[in-house]
Amino acid sequence: MGSSPPRPQPSFREAGSAARLTRPAIAYLYAQGRDVTRLLADAGLDLATVMTPGARIPHRVLFDVWSRGAELLGDPDFGLRAVGAVDLRVFEQLSFPSEYLPGQLFAASTTLGEGLARLMRSQPLSMHASQLELVRGPAPAGAPPVPAGAIRVRHTMPGAPGVPRVFTEFWISWVFRLIHELTAPAVTPLEVRFAHAAPPTIDQHTRTFAVPLRFSTGEDALVLHEADLATPLRSTNTVVLDLERHAETLLARMPPAETAADRVRALVAAELMAGDASSTQVARAMHVSSRTLARRLAELGTSYQALLDEVRADLARQYLLEDRRTVQDVAAALGFSDARSFVRAFQRWYGQSPTQYRGSKVS
Repeated sequence: MGSSPPRPQPSFREAGSAARLTRPAIAYLYAQGRDVTRLLADAGLDLATVMTPGARIPHRVLFDVWSRGAELLGDPDFGLRAVGAVDLRVFEQLSFPSEYLPGQLFAASTTLGEGLARLMRSQPLSMHASQLELVRGPAPAGAPPVPAGAIRVRHTMPGAPGVPRVFTEFWISWVFRLIHELTAPAVTPLEVRFAHAAPPTIDQHTRTFAVPLRFSTGEDALVLHEADLATPLRSTNTVVLDLERHAETLLARMPPAETAADRVRALVAAELMAGDASSTQVARAMHVSSRTLARRLAELGTSYQALLDEVRADLARQYLLEDRRTVQDVAAALGFSDARSFVRAFQRWYGQSPTQYRGSKVS
C-alpha cells in the first residue's frame, strides 16, 4: 500500500482558502450516505482539519474536494445542490467574531450596498485569491448587454488555479442566496451569468435561481438593479464595529493577494526562459483566452506589452551583471529578434546603452 498524501497544516498565514468551505460539500455527501472520510483522505485532507476553526488549506485541495464530491455522486450539479447545506441564519445570530466573519459582516450591515462592500473587503478571509467586486459598464465582448440601470456583482480568482464548474456554481449560488434571503423586502437578482458554457441540462440551475441564466459570458456574476443597493437588510447587528475591527486585524496578517498582473509577470519570466513569452502562451498557462487576459489586465490599468517590458527591463539588468553574458546573449534570453532591438529598448528603459550600464556597475 502507498503512503497517504501529506495533510495540509492549518495555517492562517497560508495563501489558500478557509477549510470551512469544504463543509457544505461534506454535509451534503454525508446526508447522501457517502464515505466522506475516504474522499477527504484521497484529497489529502481529514475531518479534523475541516472542522478546525480558522484552518486554511491550499486552493487546489478545496477544489479537489468539490470535484471529487461531484464525481462520487455522479452529479455535475453537485455545487448547486450542496448550497442548501449552508444555514444563513448563523450569520445573523452570532454576535461575536467567528470564522464566519465575512457573512457576519454582511448580515450586520444596514443596507445591501453596505453589506456587499463589507463582504468584498473581507473576501480574502474566505479565499485568499478571491475577488468580489461591483462592476458598472458594458459586459465583456460577445456577452449579452447589461440591462439599463443595472450593476454586476462579479467573482474572480485571478491568483488561483483553474476553478472547477462545481465550485463556481456553489459560490455564485451562495452569494445569490445571501442577497435574496437577508434583504427585506427580498432582492432577486435580474439574471445570473457564468463564464463557462451551458451544461447539457440546466434544470437544476433553473430551480436554484429562477431568473434568466446566461452562459459563456466571460464572467461569473449576478446582475442587480443598482437601486437595490439601498434595500435594508433583514436584521442588523449592534456589534458590527467590533466585527469590522476584528476583520481588519485578520486581513492585516494575511500575505498580499496575487493579482492577475503579478501572475502574468511570473509567467512571462518563466516563458522567456522556455523561449515563448507570447501573450497567447501566457494566456494558455493561465487557462484563459487571450481576449480575457487582455480584458483583465485592462481592468487593472495595464497591458500585456507593458508587463512584458517591465519583466524584460528587470531581467536585463540582472543578466548584464553576469560576467559571461554578452549583449547578444541577453537579447536572445529576453526574446528580442536581434541585439540592436534590445539596445534600443534598454536605452528607452534606462537612458544608456547596455555596455554603459555594465561599465558603471563594475567600475
